[in-house]
Amino acid sequence: RRPRHQLKGRQPTDDARAEVRALIGAPPADGHRRDLLIEHLHRLQDALETGLRALEDLGEPIASDPGKPRMAIALAQMKLAMRRWTTDRLLALPDCQDRRVIEIQRILDELRSLSYIVRLNILPLVVRKQLDLTLAHGHTPSSPLVLVSYGLLLVVTGDSGGAQRFGEVEENVLDVGC
Repeated sequence: RRPRHQLKGRQPTDDARAEVRALIGAPPADGHRRDLLIEHLHRLQDALETGLRALEDLGEPIASDPGKPRMAIALAQMKLAMRRWTTDRLLALPDCQDRRVIEIQRILDELRSLSYIVRLNILPLVVRKQLDLTLAHGHTPSSPLVLVSYGLLLVVTGDSGGAQRFGEVEENVLDVGC
């Protein structure tokens, strides 16, 4: 039986510890050690904040810390909007020609990934903004991931049928080269 003071699972070797220490460097003089994970999370949070500011500057703001009601409203609005869009109608959307919208979608792509890691509560708002832009301006290179992300949100809300539909739409969008 393992003594309580021993950690569970595989333990790093002395070589691995030495390699990490070499990467981190010596501990600061005040005795506090730097934590790489915390440092990287701060960098990700900074990137998220920068993206949110960029969207605001481009006239497409997203709340930086929405509560559950705002998240629920975003989900409900997406569901209501998507009821009017058949698969054929979604596939018939033209390719977006507006460079500004394409760049906004690119920023939103990064924010979608960052929000999943750093601030999950903005994910529904990011996906909603991407869906709205896609429906208004047409497909961009990020359209398949927008549809998959919407499907993911449907899974989370218990709508597996809707999620299946948007997974299939995403595959069709990829097939037609949008």
